[in-house]
Amino acid sequence: LDLCWSTAFQSLEAKFIQGNSVTPIPPGSLRGQTAQQTTCGLLYGILVRPPLAPKLLELLVGVASDGFGYAISQLEILAFAKFHKLRVPSAVQLVWLVGELVGMETPGADRLVVGLFRGVQAGDVSEKGQGVWSELLSVLLRQLPWLYQPSRSHVLCVAVYSALCVLGTHSRASSGNSLALTITFLQTLLRQQWKACCGIGRDFVRVLYMAAVPFKIAEMQEFWRQLRSPTSVPAISDVLAVPT
Repeated sequence: LDLCWSTAFQSLEAKFIQGNSVTPIPPGSLRGQTAQQTTCGLLYGILVRPPLAPKLLELLVGVASDGFGYAISQLEILAFAKFHKLRVPSAVQLVWLVGELVGMETPGADRLVVGLFRGVQAGDVSEKGQGVWSELLSVLLRQLPWLYQPSRSHVLCVAVYSALCVLGTHSRASSGNSLALTITFLQTLLRQQWKACCGIGRDFVRVLYMAAVPFKIAEMQEFWRQLRSPTSVPAISDVLAVPT
C-alpha cells in the first residue's frame, strides 16, 4: 500500500481512533486534509485493521461525497494492478470491503469483483490464493440477487469461467474446503443461470469439458451431459459458435 495512505491513516488515528473505538468525524474538522486523503486513510485502516473495519467503513460512507467514485478508483488499482503485493490479511479485507460495497449497490463495485477474479490466479493454491478465493465466492453467494441482475451478466460470466478454471487446479491440489466451496458456487450458478453461463461462449464448453472429463469432477459431469444433450437449450453447437 502507498506510503501516503499510511500517513493519511496515522493523521486520522491521532484524532478519531482510540484503541478499538472510533469517533465520528465532525463536519469541518479535517482542515488541511483533503477528502481524497481522508478516503485513502480510511481505506488503509479498513485493510490493515480488520477489527475497526466496519466502523471505518461507516466513516467512509460519511465522507464519500462523490458516491464512492474516488474510493472505487483507488480500489481498482489495488484489485487490478497491486493485488499480488497485498499480504493475506489485507487481501482478505479487500474482498470483505468489496462485498460491503456490493451490498450497498455501489456504482463500480462490479468492476472490483472482476478485478478480484483476475487477481486470483487459477494456479495459486497458496494460503493467500485459497483464502481470498474462498472469501470471494462466499461474498457472491451472499449477494446472488445482485449478481443475477441482467446488467451484471459479464460479472457472472467472469465468475463462472474463473471458477471452472480454478476447479481443476484445486482438485489436483486436494484443497478440500476451497474445492467444496467452488463446486457449490458453480452448481448454484449453473442451475439457476444456465443460459447466462452459456453466454461465455466456446471457452465455456472447453473448461466445462476439462472439469467433467479429464478431471472427473462428478458434480460437473451432470452439466456436461446437459450441454451435450440433444434437447439442450442453447445447443452445444450454438455455444461453440459464440467467441469468448
